[in-house]
Amino acid sequence: MLTENSNFLTFQEFSLKYSCQTNFLQYYQVISAIPQHLLSIAKQTDGFNHNYASTNPFSPAMITSSL
Repeated sequence: MLTENSNFLTFQEFSLKYSCQTNFLQYYQVISAIPQHLLSIAKQTDGFNHNYASTNPFSPAMITSSL
C-alpha cells in the first residue's frame, strides 16, 4: 500500500493496482487503522522488497469482500 517513496497509494492508484471494488471511505478506514509507529518503521526501512509486495498472494479484495 506504499509507493516506492514510502507514501500511501492514492485511492485511485490502489483501486487500479489491486482491482478491488471498494469506496474511498473503506480505503480511508484501512489507511487510518495503521498505527503511526508501524508506518514510521515502514517508511524508514530501506530493504523494502518490492518483488515480494507485488507477488504476495494476499489481496485487499479479501478484506473488502467481507465488509
